[in-house]
Amino acid sequence: MGLFNSKLRYEQYSTKRIILTSPLIFEDDGILVIVPVGFKSDGMSIPKWARWFQKPFGFGLEAGIIHDFILERKEFDLTFLEANDIFDNCLKALGMGWWHRNILELACNFNGIIIHGNKKPNNWDEEQS
Repeated sequence: MGLFNSKLRYEQYSTKRIILTSPLIFEDDGILVIVPVGFKSDGMSIPKWARWFQKPFGFGLEAGIIHDFILERKEFDLTFLEANDIFDNCLKALGMGWWHRNILELACNFNGIIIHGNKKPNNWDEEQS
């Protein structure tokens, strides 16, 4: 299981984005992810109809930031589903329960396969939603 080696610290950047004010560090099975100060995130990408279940800036936000960062950076040679496995390990490290975690990962996997064809979208930019 992965481990967060730092605390999440951020400021509101806009109504839909935050910006990190300190690095967010996660280590999992030999993969070290260091999200730098200044990284902007939309939190967990949750469709509006599902926000009763999970808030974009609620519990698990750290996992959403790590997932976004991995998908944006070319140096992580991972498929979308591999990035989703790290997302799941982040949620485990945060102590999220099995049901909640697996529903989120299922939704994330569905998005990765149907929308992106399991290819990592390295062309994401700040306006990606």
